[in-house]
Amino acid sequence: MITNNINLNKNKTEMSKTILRTVILLVAGAVLLCGCEKKKEDTPKPNPPKVNISVEFEHKVIKCKILNPVKINVYKDHIIVKNPASKGIKFQSSNPSVLSVTDQCVITLQKRDSALVYLTLEDNDKIYRDTLRVFSHLPSKMESYYIMKGFDLNRDSCMSDYEMSRIEEVDKFYIEDAFLLKGIKSVSYEIPHYSSLCGQVYTCDFSQNNAMEKLRIKADDYLQQECHFIKLLLPSESKMRSIELTAYWFPELIDFELPYLPSLDSLTIDEFTLHEIDLSNSNNVRYINLLGCLGLHKVDLSKCNNLTYICISPVKLYPNTEFCDLILSHDIYEKYKNGSPDLKVTIVNELVNVIEAK
Repeated sequence: MITNNINLNKNKTEMSKTILRTVILLVAGAVLLCGCEKKKEDTPKPNPPKVNISVEFEHKVIKCKILNPVKINVYKDHIIVKNPASKGIKFQSSNPSVLSVTDQCVITLQKRDSALVYLTLEDNDKIYRDTLRVFSHLPSKMESYYIMKGFDLNRDSCMSDYEMSRIEEVDKFYIEDAFLLKGIKSVSYEIPHYSSLCGQVYTCDFSQNNAMEKLRIKADDYLQQECHFIKLLLPSESKMRSIELTAYWFPELIDFELPYLPSLDSLTIDEFTLHEIDLSNSNNVRYINLLGCLGLHKVDLSKCNNLTYICISPVKLYPNTEFCDLILSHDIYEKYKNGSPDLKVTIVNELVNVIEAK
């Protein structure tokens, strides 16, 4: 009996161990299975490939002839769009009186000026934009002006109206584009010798720039008097403070009529051919320097009462001798006659007649 009880207890113990092992295996399997499922669920799903959508003009800056329609290419995802209107691409001119544009992006420049064309596309709740600037005359090398400061602030190779308004100084540019420089304060320009053609009139037109304060123009060494004429146009009213014109071999400065320049402080003209200078409207000028001017016969400073420096050296026209009349106001003439230290007058040769204004 005792033996049977011992065997029964052993069997129960073995059965309990077997059940325990089974339970442990089942629990471990369930845990492992849950871990695998969780790991499988935690694995991130691969993202779909991104589509790089771009809509843009073929160029950022172009040159067009006036009243000559031009079809402008537009690209979407780097593929040319043959019918922009069918793709929902819209165009708008910044100034319709200067530039017109159709729904197929055919542009027509109406007059000698510049304007912008705006591109807009709404696609899947996103808006795509681009800008094209159109010129009647494109500055050199499609790089616009050689700007010393204030150009292309966001480096997008396009001159916005805001960026144009921020330009203050220009070093070099195409002179035929001078009319675009409406807000420039300081201009320094050298007329190249290769622009010289027999009988050519080289026009420097700054008549639209009322903001200009300083102008410096240098004619190249190779220009010859007999084949080159320079015409300088200034605005009727301006803030001009300084004008400096230098040349070699006496190119002729034609139609040189100084407008009302109330802020003009100094005028320098060196080795130009010109006949008369009238500064009677610029009564605040202080510094006059006329060096080696060929054919000069009259300098009218009759209203200039603030002069502190005058230098006159006209060039003799051989074989004829022409005298230059230097007309001074009463106050300045008295300073000149009495040798006042407040006025320095240098007359290089005997060809100058100093006259008091009547």
